[in-house]
Amino acid sequence: MRLRALSFLFGLWLAHPALAGYRIQLLDPPGAQASQAFKINETGEVVGTYWENGGAHGFVYGDGVFDTVDYPGAAETRLLGLDDSGNAVGAYRADDGWHGFQAGLDTGGVPAVADSFVTAINNSAEFVGYWGPPGASHGFLNSFGTLHDPVDVPSATSTVLMGINDAGQIAGFYADVGGTHHGFYQNPDGALTTLDFGGQGVLGTYAQGIDANGLVVGYFDQQLGATVASHGFLWSGGAFTLFDVAEATATRLFGSNLAGQLVGEFTDAQGVRHGFLATPGTVPEPGMLALLGGGLVSLFAWRVRTVSG
Repeated sequence: MRLRALSFLFGLWLAHPALAGYRIQLLDPPGAQASQAFKINETGEVVGTYWENGGAHGFVYGDGVFDTVDYPGAAETRLLGLDDSGNAVGAYRADDGWHGFQAGLDTGGVPAVADSFVTAINNSAEFVGYWGPPGASHGFLNSFGTLHDPVDVPSATSTVLMGINDAGQIAGFYADVGGTHHGFYQNPDGALTTLDFGGQGVLGTYAQGIDANGLVVGYFDQQLGATVASHGFLWSGGAFTLFDVAEATATRLFGSNLAGQLVGEFTDAQGVRHGFLATPGTVPEPGMLALLGGGLVSLFAWRVRTVSG
């Protein structure tokens, strides 16, 4: 299956949201050395990954509680998406590489190859993902039990599918023959629109998620002088909005819901990655240095429960 009818949208830095209008919650499970919040559903439940002692573990966060999810017998586990019923998808690492799994830790309907990842699922149990090495990946779609593999952007050297909503719209990114990455979204009829965040020094654009209203979130990499940094964005109606966490050296958005909540990761001044949840409201964003220094524990009621099946 090949994506078709490419149209191109080149965005400029149109707006920066008033981050004082968002409450930024860190989503760092206890003991995590790094974390990443990847998707959020309409009930406010979040899935992601944290790293501890060099290994990756999936987590589910909701109502102030973290649950650790490890695929049975796997060396590492990553959670990358979930539906509104809380069915999570992701990948686990075995001796021969990573293997994607769908809801219920089920590997059925996923390409039977190493280095596969299931990245998103909608409420009709359609799911998307990708397989293959970095720079030479192929997307796939499982729609109502039928596996479409590969799902590649025409003339691309690599295609990665990262999000799918209930309307069947897909978001992701691809690499052109020159190695530059471009974000895109695809309608169910196969029509595809490329999303490129314009501006000085932009190196690549990566669409990561799409909600029920067609809002796309992601990030772009930018080089200014000798410094390369990632910046989060929202895209809707042909316009990009920049979203950066204050005092972070890098911000990446991975998911959103209809309540306007955003999830992703940011890198602090010490180079540590933190998952976060941004909720629209009137609560000012705390100074990030103060938050990291001592206010972290008060944000959550901590509990960790391991799920192994």
